Amino acid sequence: MVIQCSKKLLDEVKAVHEEADEEPIFCWQANLITVDQRKTIVLINDSNRYVVVIFGVKAKHKKDIRNVIKTAIRKTLIAEGIKKEAVDRYIQCAHEVIFSKTKSKSMISKLSQTCETVRYFAEDFEAGGLSQSQMSRRLSTYPVMQSNELIFPNERMYEDIGRFYGKTIFQLKAVIVNITLNLKKYKVAQA
Repeated sequence: MVIQCSKKLLDEVKAVHEEADEEPIFCWQANLITVDQRKTIVLINDSNRYVVVIFGVKAKHKKDIRNVIKTAIRKTLIAEGIKKEAVDRYIQCAHEVIFSKTKSKSMISKLSQTCETVRYFAEDFEAGGLSQSQMSRRLSTYPVMQSNELIFPNERMYEDIGRFYGKTIFQLKAVIVNITLNLKKYKVAQA
């Protein structure tokens, strides 16, 4: 997994810049911003612009930043309802986290736009957790332009993981509800 960092993030985590060539589904752009006086890492996937937000990064997290990033991606994808097996296979095939510099000005611009959106929704962050799964899922439902086409990052991520996994990726819990209405002067007929 290649994390293409802004200079600010590379300096903050004191990561050694490495050159790597990886499939776009395993490449993420990353930036470090401050939201409510807390350090926040914003990641977007190169292939589909899916967003993952890590809020409240402290010095102790920087020591294990590779694991923090992988865990945040994993938790967010599982929160989407994607099977744990599919997510674990994605994480396993992504190999080790490698930090490199951002590649293109276009992706830096897209990352900056995403960071501004994250700041806008700062009051909706979940308290007490690094991985902001709910916020990440919400931001990934907003349409974005990619290759002169309007896409939804979450749907593209589903497609990418589906192609990669090769099976049905969703595992959702369902509930059957039986409702009885007490309608005094009306009769309800079942068709």
